[in-house]
Amino acid sequence: MKSNSRFELKYRISYDDYLKIKNAIRYYMKKDEYTKRSSTGKYLVKSLYYDNNKLKAFHEKENGNFSRIKLRIRAYDDIPSDSSKINVELKTRKGELMEKFSTFVKYENYLNLEKNNHWINYDNPVLNEFERLSHIHNYEPKLLVAYDREGFESLDRRRLRITFDHNIRFARTKKLFDQNPRYTKWPSHDIVLEIKYTGKLPDWISKLIKQY
Repeated sequence: MKSNSRFELKYRISYDDYLKIKNAIRYYMKKDEYTKRSSTGKYLVKSLYYDNNKLKAFHEKENGNFSRIKLRIRAYDDIPSDSSKINVELKTRKGELMEKFSTFVKYENYLNLEKNNHWINYDNPVLNEFERLSHIHNYEPKLLVAYDREGFESLDRRRLRITFDHNIRFARTKKLFDQNPRYTKWPSHDIVLEIKYTGKLPDWISKLIKQY
């Protein structure tokens, strides 16, 4: 199990501003390992979000409720295999701080959840809590969101990440690896900029936010 607490800032930006911001951060940031390894300079991120029929999780997020908990399962490829990295996540907000608990599972374990609504390994606190919350709130997979991510990390090794999410699309499906998802493209050419950090926000980031 991995726990990660950080602040997160998200913005919708135009393609022109994306180019300007990307140029501005090159003095402070470098491409992360996933971006460097990709032949296109971007890597796939797919997230299957859980909710109930009343869309409890969605409305809690829209209302900005503190202490809300979001359940999602994330993958980084379209075609599953035994080596697929599947990340199970519980994400909660405590005041202005986001806290995420996550663990990786094998594809066979995810398939067991998909077919039987149970995880194989009950010794993992993230999987236990994921399943417990699903049953309490009648959560089930509702929406698959995919995008092509371009990630950057700080040159000075501080805990700071900047990501640009391109080509955002979504589909109603209950499967993380749906082979024929009926994607709808986000009705905008905008890009999502996300700034993730712990501690104090660097001054150059604050100036960048004010400028754009």
